[in-house]
Amino acid sequence: MHAPVLAHPKWLDRRDAWVCALLVTVALATRAVGLNSGLWLDEINGLIDWMRPSFTEILTVWKGDGQHPFYALLAHASLVLFGEHPWSVRLPAALFGVATVPLLYVLARQLGSRTEAGLAAGLLAVSYHHVWFSQNARGYTALTFFVLLATYCIVRALADWRMRWFLAWGVAIALGGYTHLTTVFPAAAHAIVIALLALGRTPDGSRRDGRIALAGFGVAAGLTLLLYTPILDQVVWWFLNRPSNFEGISTPGWAAGEALRMLRRGVVGGAGALAGVVALAAATVLMAAGALAWARQSRAVLALFVLPALVTFAGALVVRGTMYPRFFFYVLPYVVLIAVRGALRLPALFMSAERAGPGSVAARAGTAIAALMIVASALSLPYNYRYPKQDFAGALEYLDARRQPDEPVLLIGATVGPYRNYFARDWPELTSAAGLDSAAAAGSGYWLLYTLPRYIEAGTPDLMAGLRRVCPAPEIFRGTVGGGDVMVCHVPAGSGPS
Repeated sequence: MHAPVLAHPKWLDRRDAWVCALLVTVALATRAVGLNSGLWLDEINGLIDWMRPSFTEILTVWKGDGQHPFYALLAHASLVLFGEHPWSVRLPAALFGVATVPLLYVLARQLGSRTEAGLAAGLLAVSYHHVWFSQNARGYTALTFFVLLATYCIVRALADWRMRWFLAWGVAIALGGYTHLTTVFPAAAHAIVIALLALGRTPDGSRRDGRIALAGFGVAAGLTLLLYTPILDQVVWWFLNRPSNFEGISTPGWAAGEALRMLRRGVVGGAGALAGVVALAAATVLMAAGALAWARQSRAVLALFVLPALVTFAGALVVRGTMYPRFFFYVLPYVVLIAVRGALRLPALFMSAERAGPGSVAARAGTAIAALMIVASALSLPYNYRYPKQDFAGALEYLDARRQPDEPVLLIGATVGPYRNYFARDWPELTSAAGLDSAAAAGSGYWLLYTLPRYIEAGTPDLMAGLRRVCPAPEIFRGTVGGGDVMVCHVPAGSGPS
C-alpha cells in the first residue's frame, strides 16, 4: 500500500468555513423536522432501561447488548436539562449526525477538491438514512462520528506518521467503543491497514516506525477498558452466556434484503420497484467507478473505506451469529465518498483525455451527476417526515376512540413493552393461538395489538396463523421501521380463530 499525496496537509480557509457553515445549516434543518415524532420500540426500551436510570446506574449496570453506554449518559443529561420528550431523548443522536457532515467535508477536503468535498458532505446532509438515524435515540450517529474521526486521524498520519495522530486515533476509537461495542470491527480493520503500512516502505524507500502506531493502539485499548471497568465483568458474562435470541431470524440474507429495501427508500421515497432496480444498478456502477478512482490515488485510503465493512460482516457472524443493516451504518460516509468520486470520474471514462480535465465537459457532467444524487436523496426525506418510526401513539388513539368498556385488549409480541411500560396500559399479553380461543370463548368482542410480524412468525407460527384468520384486514398504522407497522384488530363477539 502506498500513502496518498498529503505531503502538505490542507488547512481550511475562509471559503471552506463558509461551505461548512452552509452544510451545518442544512444538516440541522433536515434533522430538526420530525425530531419530536413518536418513539419506536428500541428507543422506548432504551429510554426505560438505560436513559431514565441515574448516572451511577448507567455507569455500573449492564442490561444487554442493546445498551449504548456513552449515548445513555448523554441522553440522561439531556433529559435532566430539558425534561422527557422524544426530541430531548434524540438530541445527542441529532447533534452527532449534524457534526458528522462537516467532519466528512474536512476528510474529503484532505483527499480531494473543494467541489468533491462539498458534494459528498452535501449528500450526507440530506441522506434519508443518515437523517433517519440522526432522529433515532441510539448511539449509531455517535459511533459513525468517532469512526470517521479515527479515519481522518489515520489519513493525516499517512502524511507524516506522527504520534499525535495515532494517539488521537486511539481516543476516537475508545469513545466509539464506549458508544457501541461493534467499534471493535472498524478498529481491527484500521489496525490491519496500519500494520501493512508499517511493514512496508514509504515512496522514498524508508521504513515507518511501528512503535508510534503501537502507542495509538495502547491508548485505544487502555481507555476502552478504563471506560468499561465498572461493567466489564457483566459485559463478558453476557457475551459468554447469553446467545442472541434472533439467530436464524436476523440472517445475512434477511439483512441484505432489508438493506436493499432501505436503499430503495432512500431514492425518492422508494417510488416503485423499478426505481429500486434503477437505483441499485446506478449505485453499483458509481461505486465501481469510485473504488477504481480511489485505488488509483491510494490503495491505503480505499482499504480504510472498504475493509471495515468486510471485517464487520465476518465479525458479526462469528461473535453473535446475527446480522442487521444498522451494523454497517457507520460506513455510510465511506459509501458517499466512493459514490461521489465515481460520479465525478465516470464521464471521463467515455471521453478523450483532452475533454476530461478540470473544467471540461466531463468534469461538469460528473458534477451534475453528483448534484442529481443530492436532489434525489433530498426528495426521499418527506417519507421520513410523513410517518413516525412506529406509530404506537396513533394506534392507541384509534383504539381508545372505538373500544367498548367491556372489550379487553390483548398485546402481542413487541407491543407489550411500549404499551405497558411507556403508555402505562396494564393489558394482558397473548402468547399462543390457544389464547385466541380463550378470548373468543369469553363471549365479548376484543382487540388485538401487534407489530413486527416476522418475529411472531418465527417464535409462534401458530399464533401468527391465528392472527391471519381472525384479523384478515387489520387497521394499519404506518411506520418507517422495516416491518414496524402497528396493527390494530377488532374481533367482534362470536368470532374465533377457526
